[in-house]
Amino acid sequence: MESDDLIGVRNQVNISAVFTNISPTITGPEEHAPSYDILITSILGTILTIMCLVGVIGNAYTLIIMNTSVRVTGSMYVYIVNLALADLLYLSTIPFVVWTYFAKDWYFGDIGCRVLFSLDLVTMHASIFILTIMSTERYLAVMNPLDTFGRSRRYRRAVTCLVWLFSFILALPTMIMIDLKRDVHNGVEKRMCHPTWQMTAVVVIIL
Repeated sequence: MESDDLIGVRNQVNISAVFTNISPTITGPEEHAPSYDILITSILGTILTIMCLVGVIGNAYTLIIMNTSVRVTGSMYVYIVNLALADLLYLSTIPFVVWTYFAKDWYFGDIGCRVLFSLDLVTMHASIFILTIMSTERYLAVMNPLDTFGRSRRYRRAVTCLVWLFSFILALPTMIMIDLKRDVHNGVEKRMCHPTWQMTAVVVIIL
């Protein structure tokens, strides 16, 4: 069973862009947002909600199928299950994004900033690495079919654990270098998640 038939395309919403672009200078209680702003917010919130529901149902169905039908015979069982779990973990952040769109403020504190930013990166890296490993194993299975049977489920679990660990390490700088910025405008306090790193530091890390 092809994993592409079981798991849909990951709903990549750039959480970082959503959280860091919440303007701290939103109007006070006596001012009203333009009607087009409300319309756009409603459309985006509806789309994200539908994406979240479809993604949760699809990945939950994948987990059920994998645990009832392919658990014993499927060589890719461990990878597909972890891929679905990564998608579910990512989808769990969408309600916070939708709430932030409508509230025009961040209500989940400094810890919420760090956790949600990190989840975005951890699940993204984990999904990419797992898909890469699955593709590599399929290639090796075509080139050396007998070698596939020599890889136990324990081996695949160990590889998956290393993938999650490496993904967490890659997301750790983001978790550390994020803080909650507060700003007061017209007597109303607004909060947003604010990255503290500089572009020069990002270039050094990439290089």
